[in-house]
Amino acid sequence: MRRALFCLFALFCAFPVSAQDFLTQAEIEDILRENAFCYVLQADGTCTWAEYYPVLEETRLELHVATVIGPGETVVLRQEAAWIQDAMCIRDGDLGVLDGQMTANPWLSFDLSGLTPMEAATVEGIVAQIAATLNPKTCFRFARDPARPGGLVQITFSDSVQLEGSDAITLAPLSIGGVQLLNVF
Repeated sequence: MRRALFCLFALFCAFPVSAQDFLTQAEIEDILRENAFCYVLQADGTCTWAEYYPVLEETRLELHVATVIGPGETVVLRQEAAWIQDAMCIRDGDLGVLDGQMTANPWLSFDLSGLTPMEAATVEGIVAQIAATLNPKTCFRFARDPARPGGLVQITFSDSVQLEGSDAITLAPLSIGGVQLLNVF
C-alpha cells in the first residue's frame, strides 16, 4: 500500500505546476487534428523544422519530424512518443524513431508524398547525433504563447525538471497541404 501511494505521489509530482498554464493532452490533440507544428517561423514563412501528427491515441502518438540537413537533403523521421500526464515524452536512446525518409525538396507534405525511404544505418546515424544533444527522460509540455496570439510554445523537461527557454510554434493548418522548411544551405 505504501509503495502504491508513493507511485501515485511520484506521478502527481512528475510535472510540477508553475505559473505557466500548460495545455492538456486533450487540448493539444484537438489542435493537432487540424494543424501541424511549425517551429521557429522565419520572416520568409519557412519553418526551422516541422512536425505532423497523423496518429493520436490515448497513450501514444506518432509524428513525422522534418528538417533540412544539407543541400537538397530534407529528412523526415517517423517517431513514436507517449503521453504521460499531459506531456509528450520520447524514449531515451532511439528517441522512438521508427524509420526515416528523405527528399530533395525543403517541404513537408502532409500527405507524405515524394519521400524516399532511408537506409536503417543512415537513420541510426541521424538518431545518434540528435540523441547526443538531448537529456535523458525528455518530455515536452505546451502552452499558449502570450506574445503571439494563436501561437504556442514548447517547454522541455528532463527527468521532470523544466529546462531553460522554449521553442516558438506556429500552427500550420493541415488544409494548406504542407510547410516550407528553412534551407540555409
